[in-house]
Amino acid sequence: MEQPSGRIEELREQAAQARVRALEAHRGLIEELSGVWRELNELGGGPDVRKLRDRVAGDIARLEKLDLVFDAEWLEDVRQAAQRGGGA
Repeated sequence: MEQPSGRIEELREQAAQARVRALEAHRGLIEELSGVWRELNELGGGPDVRKLRDRVAGDIARLEKLDLVFDAEWLEDVRQAAQRGGGA
């Protein structure tokens, strides 16, 4: 049975576009949370502010780690696509 290679390529492209949107969304969230963190930092403050600031900092760190994972996977996808294109 013949594989529908055209559809496979369409789905590959759709997945790549979704990954790019995910990267953009994460980076937007990182920027937004960084602004919140900066404002909390300027407020200084008591234990409640420090606790919230630490929690926001943790959220930023987790999103940055996830962003790095997506970047690494995306780069691998690009390498594989280049190999497929070069081998054709």
